[in-house]
Amino acid sequence: MKVLQLNDVTKTYGKDRAQVHAVNKVSLDIERGSFTSIIGRSGSGKSTLLKICAGLLKPEEGSVILDGDDLTKIKDKNRCTIRRRKVGFVFQNFELIPEFNLMENVCVPFYLDDRTPDMEYIDELLKVTYLYDKKDRFPEELSGGEQQCMAIVRALATRPAIIFADEPTGNLDMRTGEEIMELLNYCNVRYQQTILMVTHNLELLQSAYRILKMQDGRIVEDYDKGIENL
Repeated sequence: MKVLQLNDVTKTYGKDRAQVHAVNKVSLDIERGSFTSIIGRSGSGKSTLLKICAGLLKPEEGSVILDGDDLTKIKDKNRCTIRRRKVGFVFQNFELIPEFNLMENVCVPFYLDDRTPDMEYIDELLKVTYLYDKKDRFPEELSGGEQQCMAIVRALATRPAIIFADEPTGNLDMRTGEEIMELLNYCNVRYQQTILMVTHNLELLQSAYRILKMQDGRIVEDYDKGIENL
């Protein structure tokens, strides 16, 4: 079952001769429960495509259907609501609120949506990431790896339809990066969580069922191992 569908999506920057097609007529289907990685050189359009998929950017052309909702045809307010409820986003720079402790950071999506967090589920996530005993600590009191784990727990807490991860290991050393990848793989298997990840590190691709390579705003290679072959 498809959780995400892109049809001839285009996003440009600049005008006239300076115009650049960051994403150029990309069509893509992402299956529910899959783990897909997007690779490519800097400037190939990876992060722009990810942000379009997540509803953070709106393309000039094409459609983006996320869990049944066409993000290109709804109002900005409704798109924000869909992002809070159906999307988890993991940033390279963590994007944590320094004035909030770990638990408060994790619960931010619920505060914004006036919903009650599932504390039993969140506690389970914190135990899996070894953060349960640190839930009263603030981001500056945690290591980079712990902050990224916190960001992943926040992304998972709402049980989203899909998690988007933009270079989630980019600011971490190799060993910590591998631990973050193991955590994402665990979330994919244990919680059947769909993951679409951008990375430049080819050594961290073993978890992905499918690898997409971008070049000049287009997907030029699509290597699909398939869940059944792992």
